Amino acid sequence: MFSPLLWTTVATGKAPTEHGVADFLVKDAATGERHPITSDFRRVKALWNILGDFDRASAWIGWWASFPAEAIRGTIVTDYLAAAVSRSGPEAATTIPGVVSPADALRGQSGLLVGAAQITREEVARIIPVTEAEYPRGAGRNREAPEERGQDAGQTIPSVS
Repeated sequence: MFSPLLWTTVATGKAPTEHGVADFLVKDAATGERHPITSDFRRVKALWNILGDFDRASAWIGWWASFPAEAIRGTIVTDYLAAAVSRSGPEAATTIPGVVSPADALRGQSGLLVGAAQITREEVARIIPVTEAEYPRGAGRNREAPEERGQDAGQTIPSVS
């Protein structure tokens, strides 16, 4: 199954044919290049929009297909944050437009952000039972090249310019 499709269906209560998010990637009609799906493709309101309509604040972290973050009554930390931290570093990641809304929501918090390679087995084991032998294999999958994971090597995330 396609996580962006499923998560958007949950967030909207609508079928993919209505909400517009059907895959991890979309094809650029002009260039034919494939790019990661973004929140710009969602055609209906999500829970965070609906809650705002009822004057309710909410916080959403790491929701698939949430980049670029929308201005809502509350906070959205998009699914791009982890990749941005790995690519640009914690401090730069918090300044990439669209990664978080409001834009200053992570100001002063970059010390709490770490790349996947910095997470120890002991930290993971607090949440998921993982043995010494299992941990390197699991961590290694996170470090494979995109094409080795069956993903399009051309996938991009916003970068600091």
